[in-house]
Amino acid sequence: MKKFLLYIFILILPLLVLLPLPIYCLYMVGELNPFDSYIHRLEKDQLWGLAYSYYDREYKYFMTEKLKSDIVVLGTSRSMQIEENIFNKKYSFYNAGGAAQNSQDFLEFVKNLTYNPNLIIIDINQFFFNSKSDKSPKAIYKKPKLNGNTVLKSSLGFYEDLIMGKIDFNRFSANNNIGLLARMKEDGFTDTGFYYYGRIMNNIKDSQDYNFENTMERIKTHSKRFQTCNDVDMSAVNHIDSFLKECKKRGIMVVGFLPPFAHKTNEAMKKDGNYQYVSQIYDKLLFCFDGETQFLFDYTDATKIGGEDYNFIDGFHAGVIVDNLIFKDMISKNEKISNFFVSPEYIDSVNMEYMEKHPKFHDLPSIYSSSN
Repeated sequence: MKKFLLYIFILILPLLVLLPLPIYCLYMVGELNPFDSYIHRLEKDQLWGLAYSYYDREYKYFMTEKLKSDIVVLGTSRSMQIEENIFNKKYSFYNAGGAAQNSQDFLEFVKNLTYNPNLIIIDINQFFFNSKSDKSPKAIYKKPKLNGNTVLKSSLGFYEDLIMGKIDFNRFSANNNIGLLARMKEDGFTDTGFYYYGRIMNNIKDSQDYNFENTMERIKTHSKRFQTCNDVDMSAVNHIDSFLKECKKRGIMVVGFLPPFAHKTNEAMKKDGNYQYVSQIYDKLLFCFDGETQFLFDYTDATKIGGEDYNFIDGFHAGVIVDNLIFKDMISKNEKISNFFVSPEYIDSVNMEYMEKHPKFHDLPSIYSSSN
């Protein structure tokens, strides 16, 4: 028995030696807090961003439940740059972008809500309809529990980042952000659910997709969401249809849009010739929207609304300016939803102010000047 206990002790000794440092550090920055402690309104300049625990879907759902906002943005990371300031101030707003990571999540999200928003805006990610694209597991929107496995995985991740020089102990007291990513890089969600890309804002060349090099490689290798596909996956269409029927039953207005790719991305996919499904999605989906309280828009091509490539976060994530142009175009085409927004002129002023304060994300020429 003594030998057995000695053997066990020898096995766990490395953990006893190595675990205290990451556990202490991660606790200090809020990375290993119980999930319930995250569900509160952040301070105005505070960010929430965990590095090792991927709770975005759950976090956004439970924040939506807590805030019970009139207007909710629901979708993938491609809707996380939609800001509160383009919406009519008489309506409360929350961006739950990141809460739906596949086409099934929309219905699951709404069915779990205990209240009915006035308006839900959904980004209908084209990748949902690619049968060959990697799919996230269906969300269940239950509160994650802090357990030994989470602590161990987070600790191993901490040591990996420490070895790679990504951990700066001076940043531990640099701000009051919650989570290692938010504390170290100032990457994370704001109090309205908007995602702030602090790392890129501070150094645009630190982006993994600077000048869309990573996106072009994905298209070249047909990988990482850019697997080739020439037919729409109709199961995804059916999932959207089920979500819309649930919203209609509950009296929730829905505005859906196909989010934009950068012009350079669209051109590369067209040249490749193996992404035919993208151009088919709008027509397949349109019959699901009733045109009375449910509306669909196609912004796959951002050039139609004046979107410039240098205002994209990467090859398939639009930045604030492009998203604002989307909603400016929407309200010019549909009076039924215009009441939820500020005026087109005000959106122009918001974009002008944003351009003066923030850098372009890429060193790319204007699409329009380069085409002349």
